[in-house]
Amino acid sequence: MPQEEEPAADVFAPPTAHPGFFQIHDGYLIEETPDGFRVTDQHALHERVLYEELLRRSEQAAVESQRLLMPEVVELSAQEAVLAAPLLEPLRALGIQAEEFGEKTLAVHAVPRLLADLDVPQLLHDLLAELADDEEEPTSVELQRQRLVRAVACKAAIKVGQRLREGEIAALLARRDALGPQAETCPHGRPTSLLFSLTDLERQFKRK
Repeated sequence: MPQEEEPAADVFAPPTAHPGFFQIHDGYLIEETPDGFRVTDQHALHERVLYEELLRRSEQAAVESQRLLMPEVVELSAQEAVLAAPLLEPLRALGIQAEEFGEKTLAVHAVPRLLADLDVPQLLHDLLAELADDEEEPTSVELQRQRLVRAVACKAAIKVGQRLREGEIAALLARRDALGPQAETCPHGRPTSLLFSLTDLERQFKRK
């Protein structure tokens, strides 16, 4: 059994009341509002929730790691090895405990509890690929940390095509409400939801 440090708060926290919501096409949440309805991209919203949670915990050095029973050995390309070398310490602050294990190999000893169910080698390859493609050059330790948190949150967030239970939807919407205006966009700047008013509907149906 993997050894765990203190348990993390569940991403799907106990929900508050959110009447009138449902999921369509396993990717979008439809929610009744006082003046119409809201359509939410579940991946974009969960990405923002995870980003804020990981950012806060990394600032406090409180990202919970889960030790792997056996280290996961990850083979890297030459480009990935160059990218990974200076990131080992910043990744440790996010709960990814890895060390060099040869010229182009990493041994991963622990991962964030939030990512414990993900494929570890694929996570690292995807993370390094996203950082390689990112045209933004971090100019400070803080910007580098934000960049890493953004990439990790994207990989860990629920995906379009993933069916959610009613309680999971309600909890995700509750986390959105707790974030306030920050939840309006994902960490990449895309909107997490679109609002449609009853007036819009009435115009479409030629009622006005």
